[in-house]
Amino acid sequence: MRLLALFVLLFFSMPAAAELVTVAGTIRQDPHDRSKWTFIQDERHTNLGFAPAIQARGTDLVLTFSPTFKRVVSFIAAPDETMASQMGVSVGSSVDTDAVAIRLSVTQAITGQVWWDKGWHHVASNLTDGEKVQPVPTFTGSTLLVSHDDLPSTGLQLTPWTRDGKVVPYVPAVRLSTKNSFSMSFLDGSGFASTPNNRMAFTYSKVVSSPVRVDDKEGSFGLPLFSGNIWMIGVIER
Repeated sequence: MRLLALFVLLFFSMPAAAELVTVAGTIRQDPHDRSKWTFIQDERHTNLGFAPAIQARGTDLVLTFSPTFKRVVSFIAAPDETMASQMGVSVGSSVDTDAVAIRLSVTQAITGQVWWDKGWHHVASNLTDGEKVQPVPTFTGSTLLVSHDDLPSTGLQLTPWTRDGKVVPYVPAVRLSTKNSFSMSFLDGSGFASTPNNRMAFTYSKVVSSPVRVDDKEGSFGLPLFSGNIWMIGVIER
């Protein structure tokens, strides 16, 4: 009898088991309006646990849970074979109890052009921001300092650039490369050139991993995201 009473006491003192539910779905960019993303809903796909509307905000795809949950157990978002193998896109997520923000990343080359034409000029482009005018380089002695909003990672490459097809450019040589700038000099055949002229022109590239815009603004048109899907599955406590 005592054993039975002890068993009953232990049973009622145990915490209630958590109620776990699965959320899942597949989303795709609209090929006709790339600022819009929708869940795939057809005879072979459905959406579980999400509200139907998706918000594209810069580099975030915001999906709302319906209803709001108590706690997040686990959540995974992944690119399909097209995004992964043909575009090199990685997918991650930031999850809360009421919504999840899906973020895409791609390894790409930031490219730029620097030249002298009655003054210094610097333009750079990437998939995230498109083409933008960058800070004006500064030339001191025989060293040119080129600053950039973001030049992380390593592997900077400089290439001589003849802007009009007639001028023979000097050979650019890297001195120092940091996260947001690099310094270089021009080889004129006998040493480092110290007087700015139109033979000072080069292009550069640097491979980086960076976020991808999902709202069809600025540089987001560089990837045909609409040709692939993003798959999601999560376990949530109600």
